[in-house]
Amino acid sequence: MWLWWAALALVVYAVWGFLPNQTRAYLDSESAVVYEAIGGVVCALTILLVAKLAVKDFNLHWHNSGAALGLVTGACLVLGGYAYLQAQRPDNLASVVTLTSLYPALTVVAGACFFGKDLSLVQWIGLGLAIVGVILVCSRS
Repeated sequence: MWLWWAALALVVYAVWGFLPNQTRAYLDSESAVVYEAIGGVVCALTILLVAKLAVKDFNLHWHNSGAALGLVTGACLVLGGYAYLQAQRPDNLASVVTLTSLYPALTVVAGACFFGKDLSLVQWIGLGLAIVGVILVCSRS
C-alpha cells in the first residue's frame, strides 16, 4: 500500500512543481501563495471529512508537541511554496524544479547528522551524484 501512496505523492508533487509557473503568469507571488494556502485548507478539510465518514469512530487527535510540529510543518509548506513562487521565471522552470527537488537529500543528511540515522557508502555516493545531477541540469551551457 505504501508504494501506491508514494506513487500518488510523486504525481501530485510533479503537478505541484509545474503549476506555480503557470500561476505566476496571472498572479504575483503574494496572491498566489494565499490561493495555495486556501487550496491546502480545502484539501485538508476534505480529507478530514472523508476520514470522519469512512471511519466510524474517527476523532481528530490532539497532542501538544504533535500539534505544534504540525503547525510548523504547515508554515514550512507555505513559506517553501512562497520561495518557490518567487524563484519561478518563464525561462528557469527546469532549474528551479531540479534544485528544489533536492530537499529530500537535505532531509536525509540532517537525519544522519542530527539524529544518528545510518547511511551506507552507496547512499552517500547516491546523494553526491544527485547533487552533481542538479548542477548539470541547472548549468546554462
